[in-house]
Amino acid sequence: MMHHGSEHSSPIAALPVSRTRALTRALVWVAPAAVLTVATLSIYRWLNFVPSGVSNRIVEYSIAAIALPLPAAALWTALNALRWLLFALWPAKLGVFASKTDLTLRLGPFGVRSFDAARLDIRYLFELAGDEDDAGFEGFLPEEQQRETLLPRMVHPNSKQPLHRVILCFSSASELDAARILRPALDHWRAAAISPAPALGRV
Repeated sequence: MMHHGSEHSSPIAALPVSRTRALTRALVWVAPAAVLTVATLSIYRWLNFVPSGVSNRIVEYSIAAIALPLPAAALWTALNALRWLLFALWPAKLGVFASKTDLTLRLGPFGVRSFDAARLDIRYLFELAGDEDDAGFEGFLPEEQQRETLLPRMVHPNSKQPLHRVILCFSSASELDAARILRPALDHWRAAAISPAPALGRV
């Protein structure tokens, strides 16, 4: 017998991620990491920090301190490159999975994040009157065309970034395909959000 909880948590829509795009991003991050590493080595390899009878090496320490942002930036860009490379090669299944009750992002080295659908704020552009951050020419499209071709703005209190942007960043699908694939889940969540709560029975 199937448990009701598993029925509600089983995905009704799934989006694959783009491992090819992740590999491209890894290569993009490798370029500045390599340049910064070479610049760091070219500066620090000539510095001698051993004091002598004629110098306490204050100049060397000053140069090292001034140049400190270079190795820090090299490390940061290298870590970003490694993160995207791991994402491209991640052995487990990755993707965006939408069930009746939650939205789950399985993003490998970027983490697994699950958001309860009841707390999602889902609105299309035609519902965002006066919101300049999400305004654009797409806001003038007919309502039904927006539903068919665009992902709505998806905000959750536990996410620092709008979830629709995160989805488009990692997904291999175009926004048109993502909107089509996620439409059943989006419609279900929106309908559940506006449906009245069941009345309590009187004793």
